[in-house]
Amino acid sequence: MQPTYLVLFIILSIFIFIFALAYIFSTLVEVHTFLKTKVPYVPTSRRELKSILAQCAICPKDNFVDLGSGDGRAVFLAAKIGALASGFELDLWNHFLAKTKKVLMRSHTNFFRKDFLKENLGKFTVIYAYLMPETVAVLEKKFIAECNPETMAILRQFPFPNLLPTQIFQPRKTKIYVYKK
Repeated sequence: MQPTYLVLFIILSIFIFIFALAYIFSTLVEVHTFLKTKVPYVPTSRRELKSILAQCAICPKDNFVDLGSGDGRAVFLAAKIGALASGFELDLWNHFLAKTKKVLMRSHTNFFRKDFLKENLGKFTVIYAYLMPETVAVLEKKFIAECNPETMAILRQFPFPNLLPTQIFQPRKTKIYVYKK
């Protein structure tokens, strides 16, 4: 082997090793987050989100929050409409991705790497969530206890177990349940 090829081989090997470690680390972090929250990362398409936000008449006066915001796509779309927009995400990789997009897009959004179940949701006028039924049941109690009468909750696929939705629609594959307190 010529020295040039040997150097390239070593550099490529180091790159592959670093990539493999990063992949293993991010997978472990995602598994840890899933075990903690019981909520997998399932992104909603931008097209469907635009439809949901339009159907629910999200506007600049709203204080929007996405619970389990993933890469921030719902938060960025709400901010584009003019709403004050925030997201809660526990997964380290998705939180980092959303914060990076925020900087690159020069967006005035807020992203928190916190457990929303430990936060007061009373300041938000619109709560968007795509959560598993167990977490939705806990969110329903927080919605009743903490939110103002004009607060709207938008739930994708899994409804609150006890409250009746004021609106149900299906922009694409899954149902959307809208609640007004």
